[in-house]
Amino acid sequence: MQDEPKTLYAMTVSERVNLITTVVSSLEVYGRIAKDAGDFQSEKNSLFVAGSLKASALRSRTDLRATELLLEHAITLIQSFTKRFPLADAR
Repeated sequence: MQDEPKTLYAMTVSERVNLITTVVSSLEVYGRIAKDAGDFQSEKNSLFVAGSLKASALRSRTDLRATELLLEHAITLIQSFTKRFPLADAR
């Protein structure tokens, strides 16, 4: 049985770090895949969002709204990448 979904505010610091680390890692993987496919704009977008998310998470431990918005954007970006660059092609 899965736990109920939590908001960022309801998560522990450790849970937030794990979530952000996973999302950032995914963005970095898809950035490399996009680069290998010659899609340099998608690579830049992916790495920019990953960097912004890391910076936002480091700066804000109590006001998480910016981090929340960046996570939403990052997940949407990852979804678009999965349609264009299937993960099966990941190295």
